Amino acid sequence: MKKLLLILIALHLTFSISCIAQRVSVSTNLLGYAALGTVNIEGSYSVSRRISITAGAEYNPFTFRKNVPEKQLQLRQRSGSLGLRFWPWHTWSGWWFAGKVRYQEY
Repeated sequence: MKKLLLILIALHLTFSISCIAQRVSVSTNLLGYAALGTVNIEGSYSVSRRISITAGAEYNPFTFRKNVPEKQLQLRQRSGSLGLRFWPWHTWSGWWFAGKVRYQEY
């Protein structure tokens, strides 16, 4: 039994199969939902080992306490963003440098 296990381990190490790394990510900001229900999402795609592109959107159409104008709460917004991230080692590891273009309206 030990010989068979050693042979299987040796074969596995000799003929390892390369895996395709993760190239796509989808994320959301939970604190954004706490900001009066702002729905948000961001997607990223790795275009090379150190560079990824991102696109995101936020939307909040809600107004709370509409019937009491002096106590009305709202954080209405629509926004979209496009960006580029440079990763010093490889994508989705550690920290990054980023630049973004954002359009937002109230």
